[in-house]
Amino acid sequence: AGQIGEITRISVWWSLQPVFGIFVGWSFGDRFTLTELMGIAVLVVAAFVASLHANKKVVLFSPAVLFMMLATFLFSMYAAILHVVTQDISFFNAFIWTTLAKVVFAGCFFLSAKFRAEHKREFRSIDKYTIFAVTFVFFFAEAGMLFNHWALSLAQSALVFSMEASQAVFVFLFALLLTRYKSNILNEKFDRKNVLLKIIAVVCMVGGVLLLAFG
Repeated sequence: AGQIGEITRISVWWSLQPVFGIFVGWSFGDRFTLTELMGIAVLVVAAFVASLHANKKVVLFSPAVLFMMLATFLFSMYAAILHVVTQDISFFNAFIWTTLAKVVFAGCFFLSAKFRAEHKREFRSIDKYTIFAVTFVFFFAEAGMLFNHWALSLAQSALVFSMEASQAVFVFLFALLLTRYKSNILNEKFDRKNVLLKIIAVVCMVGGVLLLAFG
């Protein structure tokens, strides 16, 4: 999704996680209030608006949202199971085991000869700045995952992921700043119509998060 979509829209689509989280959570015995359900409905509206592209006089639907629907469904499964597991073990132990599992899972790709050849070809072209960026991203992502595990040990997965939707605000601001000074870094559309769609999506997302936070 990150390769074919705009990061400002993708960050809003993460708000689909609590939607799937409700259905997964119900199977684990979780229950939600009417206000929380209303908040999640608003988040669905935010995700839909974020999927729209204003192209001249036509509004187009981004295919990247389909990948994000699959991604958020899988994340909701992980979160619901992790919430149950962390009732019996510490969130820190859960974080260690999930991190080790990711290493093993990533290593499985090297069983493919096609992947090994592609990896070797791309690795030769990587410069030191790319290596620094990947390392930088890894440490910040893992730090975020640690706090995510902690939150999931304290609250239902749908509610935790709904609060994650607030990242869309920060992503929108960072993308706007980068595009203004380095327009070639991100492939973002910041013309008037598309900015309006993004702002509506972000506002809906914030509204949904507030309903969940105070529900």
